[in-house]
Amino acid sequence: MIYKTGDLGWVEAEIGDCLAITKLRSAEKNAVFKIQTKKGDYVLKQGPGLERERDRLLWLDGRLPVPKVTGWQKKDSGDELLMTYVEGHDLAHLIKKIDGNTVVNVLADALHLVHKTDISDCPFGEKKENSVFVHGDACLPNFIFKEGKLNGIIDLADAGIGTVETDLSAAVWSLNFNLGPSLGVTFLRAYGAKIATEEYVERLIERYETEKC
Repeated sequence: MIYKTGDLGWVEAEIGDCLAITKLRSAEKNAVFKIQTKKGDYVLKQGPGLERERDRLLWLDGRLPVPKVTGWQKKDSGDELLMTYVEGHDLAHLIKKIDGNTVVNVLADALHLVHKTDISDCPFGEKKENSVFVHGDACLPNFIFKEGKLNGIIDLADAGIGTVETDLSAAVWSLNFNLGPSLGVTFLRAYGAKIATEEYVERLIERYETEKC
């Protein structure tokens, strides 16, 4: 399926006239556009099944630094989700500017923030022993930093109640993909994981590749 901005009448009704539209990325399932207006910058995401992300963003508003939902439309060609734009650069981009150990530490801190989210009234998943709130795809591009501080967490369609390993596997896989195989154990130690060995790193990477890739 090919996505395009198409008729933005409903978007402009929500946020005002669009001054500029830039495609941020596109994939098999969805496309993402940055929309600039006099009121500020927004993101329009197009694709199937975006209700999952919309519902999680609405629940997380005020709990974590996530984009605010400002509009929603369902079409035969796919859903359209309008959100506020998060200023800054993602960790996959920042690896060109900061050293690997810093990436490891800020990613570990970001995951601790996510995992501390109160799940007592979370509707996404079933609470079990050792359950926490998880991002669901905790890869480097999904954490946005501005001036050295976490400014936003994005792509939360798979967020909900789960186990820490869900996010550790994504984080270790992403570090391996972006920076090579040398930082897996370092990250697990920075996070405070109960196990921090090369064998465990390999198991986590295999888990992510089996479930996500």
